[in-house]
Amino acid sequence: MSGGPPSLDGIYAPLRYRLCVLMGDIIERNHESPQNYLSTVKIDQDLEQCRILMPDDFWTQLPSLDRPLIDIYAGQLTKIVYFLCVMMLHMPLMLKASTHRRHEHSRASAQDAARSVITNYLLLRQAADAEYIICEVLDFQVFSAGMILMVNLLRHPHLSTQESRVEDLRLLETLAEALNRTASLMHCDVARQGSHVLTLLLHVQRGSNAGLDTFVAVMPYFGRVKISFPIKGIAAITTAEDANTSLAPPHIATGSVQFSEWSDDQDFAMTTDFDEELVGDWSAMMGTDIDLDYDWAHFFEGH
Repeated sequence: MSGGPPSLDGIYAPLRYRLCVLMGDIIERNHESPQNYLSTVKIDQDLEQCRILMPDDFWTQLPSLDRPLIDIYAGQLTKIVYFLCVMMLHMPLMLKASTHRRHEHSRASAQDAARSVITNYLLLRQAADAEYIICEVLDFQVFSAGMILMVNLLRHPHLSTQESRVEDLRLLETLAEALNRTASLMHCDVARQGSHVLTLLLHVQRGSNAGLDTFVAVMPYFGRVKISFPIKGIAAITTAEDANTSLAPPHIATGSVQFSEWSDDQDFAMTTDFDEELVGDWSAMMGTDIDLDYDWAHFFEGH
């Protein structure tokens, strides 16, 4: 019997196994009609219990950058997957927090998990040679975490402190830069497009026009985003929402961001192949009448 140190698979296997099971539970929850809130509560409790499968310092200590890359990668990826599970669990409920106070926990949990996904991704990319690791799915997932923070900044600015908003904006700026660096080094289309969308949204947040009038893209698994850039600066960003009627973009002198849910009956110029959908051109769509047959579900306008 070998007396050497345990393998990485042995160290992380129990937690990874539980996360795989809970991912299946989240998928089943998503298919409930109507969704049972108790299912979310149960999975949330199960995810919290998962944390005890690893020592406390696993969750709190920064990775030692002098360790082999494979060690750093295994540990950071395990953390990222855990926080992705938390984020995906609460994401469907976070948008309801402004009208249903019981969902405030989901809004806060999704935000905290998104921050942890981004932070652990950035720590991974700081390791020696890790910037040359190309993983389009991972890059897209961290971009998704960035979108969670951005949606909350645009839709719920009053629910966060000024300090928290500033920290989130800095984190998003750092993420956009990291994705852009990955795109430059590895010619990764996912990282390039993710960085581009985040950068444009940050321009709207700042009240600048990025040299464009309008940008429209279909983001895989999210749906369509339309960004109308401001003619002049904005003092604040507030929200207006109508989930039941189509919201045509108004003529405004300030910036606006419109998100719509993914609709199965929409014919976009996107392939159903998993890999090709991620690397495809998110701004390429069938047809040019982008507002005629699409319901903009969430509208964020600066004024």
